[in-house]
Amino acid sequence: MPALANHQPATGTNKWRTPHTVTSVQQDLLSLKEKLVSQNNTVNDAHGQGQFDISALENAIKTTEDGIKVRTEQVLEQINNRVLTLPILDRDPKTQGAIGALDTIWDSRPPGKGEPQFLGSGGIPPMKGMTTDLLTVLPAANKVDPQLMPPAITLGDAQKGILSLVQRGLIPPTANITLEPSPVSLKVALLHDPQDKEKDRNKTAPFSVIVLTVILLCPVIVLTVVLLCPVSVVTVVLLCPVIVVTVVLLCPVIVVTVVLLCPVIVVTVVLLCPVTVVTVVLLCPVIVVTVVLLCPVILVTVVLLCPVIVVTVVLLCPVIVLTVVLLCPVIVVTVVLLCPVIVVTVVLLCPVIVVTVVLLCPVIVLTVVLLCPVIVVTVVLLCPVTVVTVVLLCPVIVVTVVLLCPVIVVTVVLLCPVIVVTVLLLCPVILVTVVLLCPVIVVTVVLLCPVIVLTVVLLCPVIVLTVVLLCPNPSLW
Repeated sequence: MPALANHQPATGTNKWRTPHTVTSVQQDLLSLKEKLVSQNNTVNDAHGQGQFDISALENAIKTTEDGIKVRTEQVLEQINNRVLTLPILDRDPKTQGAIGALDTIWDSRPPGKGEPQFLGSGGIPPMKGMTTDLLTVLPAANKVDPQLMPPAITLGDAQKGILSLVQRGLIPPTANITLEPSPVSLKVALLHDPQDKEKDRNKTAPFSVIVLTVILLCPVIVLTVVLLCPVSVVTVVLLCPVIVVTVVLLCPVIVVTVVLLCPVIVVTVVLLCPVTVVTVVLLCPVIVVTVVLLCPVILVTVVLLCPVIVVTVVLLCPVIVLTVVLLCPVIVVTVVLLCPVIVVTVVLLCPVIVVTVVLLCPVIVLTVVLLCPVIVVTVVLLCPVTVVTVVLLCPVIVVTVVLLCPVIVVTVVLLCPVIVVTVLLLCPVILVTVVLLCPVIVVTVVLLCPVIVLTVVLLCPVIVLTVVLLCPNPSLW
């Protein structure tokens, strides 16, 4: 086949010509096939013979195409595995070919002048020769005989890194490398439950902190809520009494305002949560005194509905009681008349308070005696020591009581003559004063209870003689 021989491509020795050579062979085979097909058609038309068998030529073309594909893949793989360098920025002709391009590609398109082009960035040809300094590598003798002394590792080699030393063979691949100090510090890790993380993420500020912040920053809102929705206030007090105590200590003005505007809430809180009230009284008694003075109705209501709280406050903080007695005795008298049980309980549990009140404010005692003598008689019978103490410390009160309310004296003499005898022996001045100011009472006592007179005569005849000398007129008897 002369046509095939005429189109046989020339081979070159340069390896970079291979892609263009195989491309020329493929083009020559395809053009030869077309010429044969055209000649076959011409011969058939002229002589009427059968077609030529070109299967062998088609097989040759297919084999050539497969070879081209394989060779192309090899060339591309070789190009991709080459070490590329940075592109040159200077267009100086002296150094134009000194540095290769990083994005070097193989141009497989047919060039115009029949030569392949190996292009870099911006068309700059790659650099030929060494682009890096020479590095120490493991000699071939050490690879043959591992027992030989390896070359020394310089500071420059060490600065390239451990991986570079291993790749160059200066450090055996199987060597156990230990760094001192170690760049990684080992420490036991604390593992947390994932559910705990979700809890922390969903955690919000406590309810009490939110309420306190709102109360301190904007008390007007609190007052509005109290007036419009007192049920909410009562609920907060029951669920979180710490809030109430904190508000009382940090902002007592709010408490006083709430008491004056809505005393029903205060009474409800006292009845439902007395522990909170007692805590407030102990931590801030000034607020309690202020509330009692500004709104005594609250105190009276609390005394009638829950006297236990009043008794507890009196025992734990008697200073509050004394302050209220001195500043507003009317409230004390009202409480005594409405709830005498509280007075009797306080006298029995804490007589010091009663004695102090009698000495500081005897008007209250006289008022109570005149308005409610039953309380005085009950106190005398249940706690005679308190009565004797009051008589010795303030006999003027006893004389005044005898003159203003002799019925109480007669009742006490008949029910508890021991107290009378004790008072006369310890303070005979009282008897002398009573005889001079109101002898009728003495006569009544002698007639109703002569045992007292005989006891006094036997134990202290001086008192009797003094009475006779001061009041000798029998008509007075």
